[in-house]
Amino acid sequence: MALRAVPDHPKFADLKARLNRPKYVALGCLEAIWHFCGRFTPQGNIGKYSNQAIEAWVEWDGEPGALIAALVEARWLDTDPDHRLIVHDWNEYADSMVHTDLARHCLLFANGAVPESRRLNQSERERFKAWLAEEKIETRKAGRPSKMQTKCRLNADTLQGNADYLLKVADCLPELAAKMTKPEPEPEPEPEPEPKTAAKDKPSQFVLPEWISKDVWSDFEEMRRKIRAPLTDRARKNIVAELVRLEAMGQHAEDVLNRSITNSWRDVYPLKENAGRQNEEVHGACKPSPAKQRVDGNLAALAQAIERRGLDGDGSARKADSQTIPESRHDGIDGGVSAGLRASGPEILSPAVPRSAGSSAHQARAGILSTA
Repeated sequence: MALRAVPDHPKFADLKARLNRPKYVALGCLEAIWHFCGRFTPQGNIGKYSNQAIEAWVEWDGEPGALIAALVEARWLDTDPDHRLIVHDWNEYADSMVHTDLARHCLLFANGAVPESRRLNQSERERFKAWLAEEKIETRKAGRPSKMQTKCRLNADTLQGNADYLLKVADCLPELAAKMTKPEPEPEPEPEPEPKTAAKDKPSQFVLPEWISKDVWSDFEEMRRKIRAPLTDRARKNIVAELVRLEAMGQHAEDVLNRSITNSWRDVYPLKENAGRQNEEVHGACKPSPAKQRVDGNLAALAQAIERRGLDGDGSARKADSQTIPESRHDGIDGGVSAGLRASGPEILSPAVPRSAGSSAHQARAGILSTA
């Protein structure tokens, strides 16, 4: 329990001189007193035991009563009218277990110091705080003597002198009150703040063109206010410029505005029915897919072959007036079809069409193969 600065304190040197013992003996006696107090009198009221009992527990081998007398004269023990003897600044030398035990049992140190409660659990700490509030004990800092617990030890002469002084002060109170009382100055009126002109209160400089319906435009502005996006003059000019561009494309401004009002749009956009036509005019017609291009190429090749072979649409041979098809040699590539009868041009691919199909192109192809 002894602090490291205790052997260097002048009070310790005084105690050693009064005991006329070496340092280790004086320090051991002081440490033993603190251990006795922490075990039997945790509040520091060691005077509840007699001097002989304390010295017997410490095993003092000197003159009876000399140890307690030296501790009192060196101010390691203080005399107290209620507890006879208390350990000087016991709240500073006591360990944390002493503080916790006193706080758990709602007790103070004998010198009025409040024990520390940081090691208590929440319920015990709340109970200890409630007890302090009920007893009206001020806890400025744990472990320090509370001013609420200091006892006033005044004798009769002191009380009489204080009473005479208070009477003299009471006689002078009216004069002092008249001198100290000053008329309160009248409060100065606060200047009224100048009204600020908000941006929304400024008059609008926008003029709506005559070719735009005022009713439709007012509905559009009301819609913008409801969606918390009111129009500014700059936004109005931008929207009118977009409407001019859409009018040039053949779209009416009222229709565009109505569409934006219906969908609660902030801006104006081209109508859907004219969007495709506009893209077609700008980018041209849509290019067919590769599959459709291949089918169209096959049909064109078949038509050319039919034209060269002189066949009708149903695959029968067309009667020629004076022209005959000369025979030519076979090269064996087309399965017996002569080179003169082979169609020139792109390669003819067999389309994936059911055999029941009855189009003229398929009948013509069947006629070519049958003739061959």
